[in-house]
Amino acid sequence: GRWLMKQQYRNENLSDQLRVELARLEYRHLKVGQRVKLSNGVDLGTVWQLAPTEVRGCVIADSINHPRELTILFRGSSMIPTDPSAWTTEWLDTNLPIGRALVANNHQIPEELKLAAHWLDHLLETNPQARAFVYGHSLGSINAQYAISTCHFQQQVANAWLYEGSNVYRLLNSAERAAATQMKANIHQYIDPLDLLAVGYTDFSHVIGQLHYVDSMPMPLISQHMWGGYLFDESGKLSLRSAEDPLVQSLQAITLRLLTSEQITIPANDSQAIVRLRKLMGKAEELREQIRQ
Repeated sequence: GRWLMKQQYRNENLSDQLRVELARLEYRHLKVGQRVKLSNGVDLGTVWQLAPTEVRGCVIADSINHPRELTILFRGSSMIPTDPSAWTTEWLDTNLPIGRALVANNHQIPEELKLAAHWLDHLLETNPQARAFVYGHSLGSINAQYAISTCHFQQQVANAWLYEGSNVYRLLNSAERAAATQMKANIHQYIDPLDLLAVGYTDFSHVIGQLHYVDSMPMPLISQHMWGGYLFDESGKLSLRSAEDPLVQSLQAITLRLLTSEQITIPANDSQAIVRLRKLMGKAEELREQIRQ
């Protein structure tokens, strides 16, 4: 009955810092059967299965036979260019069809997102007794945002913590947006305003889940994207900016202006959308420079 104590899940009591530590594991080449422990000694269980190659990621289960708690990691792209000049060419041209879709506002869902959604659905459908705790970074956040919003078993998704991904809300149809709104309290999105790759956020409502802006230190581009500017206190709590923060407000205003003023015509092709994305990233870069001074 209702008097029974709420079941405790290991993912529920982690600090912000431990969650980032856990999300970072996405980039480690974990193998099925590998034990996963965090630095504070919490044992999350065993790597249970890997995501399809195109999706990239894995599931950690608290028990192999009848898992009750599934920790799902969606990995970002491993093609992070190390040369800043390759940043806009390599990254945008090869790796962000999602960015192109966002700027074009054409609701064309890249195949990878559909695969991620299919994988999550299958996982939950075949394990109806399990609760899912989802983590994603960069393209992994994008995959997770879409997968959760279109999920047919949302009641099994307990929470999601997503980092530095572009805003997928604009790609959803009205039914998917309504489903995402139902999940708002359970999804936490962390965006470093100095990270040029987390684009498309114009306000706090047209977003999947709750949007949190990180109060970060300026870092080199790649490091910034990889949680490099995140600051934690002694208890592992992440430092955040308020909605009234001038940096947050100017970034949202620029994004809104660029996305709306140029949205009258859908770009005829990807290259036009990329030009716009570059413009958006350029504006963000200007803001970055102002902060550094």
